[in-house]
Amino acid sequence: MKLEELLYQFKTHAVLAEKQRLSQWAYQFSHHNAAFLQGLKACGQHLKEIKSSPFFNHLENESKYAILRQIKSMEQLTEQVIELDLVKKKWPTAITYQAPAYDEILAMRGMYAGGKQDQLARLLKLVKTLKTQLKPQQLTETLSPVSHHWIDRLPWLVLCQAIRSREITLAKAAFDAIPEDNPVLKALLKVHDKAYLVSLVKTCAALAPGKVKEIDIDILCGHLTFEVLIHELLTTLEQRQQFNFCLGLPTHHAYRDRGAGFCLLNKLAVVMAYEELTADAPFHTVIIGTDINRDDGLNSVLMAETTTQSFTHIDIYDSRVYPWQDDGVLQERMGAPIEEHGRVWQKGNKCYHSVDLALCSRQRRGCHAALHYALEALETLLVNAAKKKENVMLFLPTGWDSHEMEEAPCGKEIGKDHTLSSKESHSRRFSDEDIFHFTQKIVEMIKTYPDTLCRVYWQLEGGYTEYVNVRQLKNTVGILNEFYPWVEETMENSKALAT
Repeated sequence: MKLEELLYQFKTHAVLAEKQRLSQWAYQFSHHNAAFLQGLKACGQHLKEIKSSPFFNHLENESKYAILRQIKSMEQLTEQVIELDLVKKKWPTAITYQAPAYDEILAMRGMYAGGKQDQLARLLKLVKTLKTQLKPQQLTETLSPVSHHWIDRLPWLVLCQAIRSREITLAKAAFDAIPEDNPVLKALLKVHDKAYLVSLVKTCAALAPGKVKEIDIDILCGHLTFEVLIHELLTTLEQRQQFNFCLGLPTHHAYRDRGAGFCLLNKLAVVMAYEELTADAPFHTVIIGTDINRDDGLNSVLMAETTTQSFTHIDIYDSRVYPWQDDGVLQERMGAPIEEHGRVWQKGNKCYHSVDLALCSRQRRGCHAALHYALEALETLLVNAAKKKENVMLFLPTGWDSHEMEEAPCGKEIGKDHTLSSKESHSRRFSDEDIFHFTQKIVEMIKTYPDTLCRVYWQLEGGYTEYVNVRQLKNTVGILNEFYPWVEETMENSKALAT
């Protein structure tokens, strides 16, 4: 069978699955929104494309009739939804809690997570803990049936089917078939080289289910790894709210042309690129990274010419641990800082602050000096943006491996022969109180600058010691639940869809 015909079959399966999802969504009145209507129209268009393809004539009559029935059904459903004219209510500012679905977590088996632990065990525990802190309706799992924004999943679902077929040529053809103007693809290509993305697709397609391959130092890839990464990205883009809280695979070490430090795709940079490509108005990005390991891949991607978004990146890390990048490395890559004794680098509308915990001790009272510095810098930026009536988006690549009780080697090993002592961890790293204070202050700034701070994207990067993760997750979600209380949605509508 020719590649084109196989891709046609995959597209048909994906469109019919999308039609089923939208039919389920149709009967959840409280979730009807602009994205839903966009989805209906897009799915209807995809069904018509399937009918107009030369391959349609080669189908059995029963298959043809099934597709024609789906086209008619989609037209009727779209008409009914438009006619329904649901009452639109203004909901309070909202939050999305995102976590990988169980099947996605299973696909992470064997992937590195800070040392001996793997991502399967780590994320199972994190998601289990998160579920104890939320009502079931509050948690959004990967590729949820409903969404807040419309993203055309179809080309990516076709690509994932092609990868699962274990035919490398077919997987490459599915990737090449994604339209150049696809906004998700455009965002990915602003961050990663096409050759690197294709190599990931090919590697996954070549692997047998359950098998894992080390493609670089500390970089593992499984048969479904690309699928897991793209599903997580699509979910984040679909579920954009004022605050997005996301558990998933780490991303901040990935470079444009390679993975690094357990990270394969630099998701935060891709989300940022997507926001820039689709924004209605210009905005300034603020990034505060608190992972103990420097945001090296993220910094490299953002400082490159392919990134045009203005940003301020405050990177809190310890230069003595992976990836072992001190001032010398930073100056080699970015030149001299803008101040003689400072640790701030400027390149046009891009600004990078290096906050090295190796040089920064805990204060006797109050918040850790590094977090205090970041909060002060953020508030200054928000004050100035509010005066100019400019928008700010805040990205928080968070690592709980910067906690004083973290035990993972990637955050404790200084060189080959020395491990950070408990005493030095206490003096340099963050305590429960420090992290609690930092999160509370972020939430207070959202309250203070609601018209300026238009979106917050919180993403867990590192953090591998179980009792530290569990405690920090409970503390963080507790603060967020207080600010974003659960509101049961009701619809003021007496009409119903015809069955």
